Amino acid sequence: VFGCFHIQQGIELYDLAADDSHVTKFIIKDRKYFYDYGPSVMVIVKGNLAYWDKDKRSQLQACIEDFKELHFIDRDVYTSWLDSYLSYGQEKHLNLDDKNVFLSNLPPFFDLYPYFKQDVNQTGDAIHASRFFIQTVNITKASEEIEMLKILKSTVGR
Repeated sequence: VFGCFHIQQGIELYDLAADDSHVTKFIIKDRKYFYDYGPSVMVIVKGNLAYWDKDKRSQLQACIEDFKELHFIDRDVYTSWLDSYLSYGQEKHLNLDDKNVFLSNLPPFFDLYPYFKQDVNQTGDAIHASRFFIQTVNITKASEEIEMLKILKSTVGR
């Protein structure tokens, strides 16, 4: 393209809304004050994982650590219902390695921390899925978002 020195892939979201739109104002302020932070990414664990089994829990925590070590993830900004539940169990002197103790103490934990309730899909004596959140940083271009998604997908595949 004649006369262009820098070409960037992507489109700004505020270009899709009217100039006087509250969406445009929000996006501009969001970029101004939270520019370093990209999207928060939900990591979903599907299937009936035995969270009370120490070995399974260690494998899951190692997987989460793999995500937190990626260069575009802020390792200090993440949300883990499991980490909070394990701390809760320690404070209450619970043996969370026991299936019955683990499952029977989830309701009082969720009563105390209701924002974690939606992070666990449980019926009866099985947890069918759960989620954790990690925070991306320094993602400023669409090409970086694409690369981030590729790396996240490859991390899942490990």
